[in-house]
Amino acid sequence: MKKIESIGREVELKATDFEIGKLSDKFGLMAFNKFEQRTYGKGTPSEYTCFLLTVTSVELKDNIEIRLTYNTENKVMLEKLGMFDAVDFENCLISHRANAVGTFATIIQTIFANKMTVLNKNALQMAVSTNHQQPQPNK
Repeated sequence: MKKIESIGREVELKATDFEIGKLSDKFGLMAFNKFEQRTYGKGTPSEYTCFLLTVTSVELKDNIEIRLTYNTENKVMLEKLGMFDAVDFENCLISHRANAVGTFATIIQTIFANKMTVLNKNALQMAVSTNHQQPQPNK
């Protein structure tokens, strides 16, 4: 067990775990956009809420989009994050584990962060347009 100062708790680090100062240094800035999704099952439409997580890589100047389910486990967090233009996380521990169901395997990435920085649209655009420039937080 090793005490990780950045997250303020003791954890056993595995080979797939690593600490980083800012998530945007390794991954990117995140924006959570809420939208309605429609599905049709047995002829009847049903609507449900989804979030589209857009990760903007500052270094590559590219976007990755991930659809997130809107359920009870992450509902409160997604509602709060959806109010901001973009966020960055600081003092992070990133952990990975494999989850297998039948013949289908999934890699799950968990991010423990000690601090979240809210960015406005201008800071996000500036970070993407200028390679390696650190965005300024909302004031």
